Amino acid sequence: MAQVVCDHKQRIRDIFVGYPGSVHDSRVLRSSPLNETLPEKCGDSYILGDSGYPCLKNLLTPFRDNGYLTKRQRNYNYILSTNKYIIEHCFGIMIQKFRQLYHVKIKNVGFIVHFIRACAALNNLSLDVVFDAEEQAIFPEYDIVLNEDGLPDRDDREAVAVREEVMNNLLFVI
Repeated sequence: MAQVVCDHKQRIRDIFVGYPGSVHDSRVLRSSPLNETLPEKCGDSYILGDSGYPCLKNLLTPFRDNGYLTKRQRNYNYILSTNKYIIEHCFGIMIQKFRQLYHVKIKNVGFIVHFIRACAALNNLSLDVVFDAEEQAIFPEYDIVLNEDGLPDRDDREAVAVREEVMNNLLFVI
């Protein structure tokens, strides 16, 4: 399991690798160094996360759709979801450049972690390289995994207020 943060230019800004198998996003976040350094790294900016993460001051997530979302909340969720392609494109490009990531044949977990980090670093170094049309990225599909209890982590109250403020300042697109 890997947790990757990229910017709008698809440069990987943070990567945490080490959990083997399928682990809920919120658990990976709690265990990652990013959890402690998020305010320092983001400042007044935000990271956009999917519904597997809790809403935090610098990590904005979609509103949970329980069938009673307001028009503003649906608009916020829509705009958030339209930006998901950035991280998926980042993954697709990196996997296209380093095809060994499709089928890692290394047996030692420590070596696998170093290998993935090295691919991320090389990916950042190679962002200025132009690829031929035949080498366009293949975008894998990602499934949303629920935590072991089937319940979301508790959202930070201040973060929920920040998310509300961002939502209220968005232009309507739907």
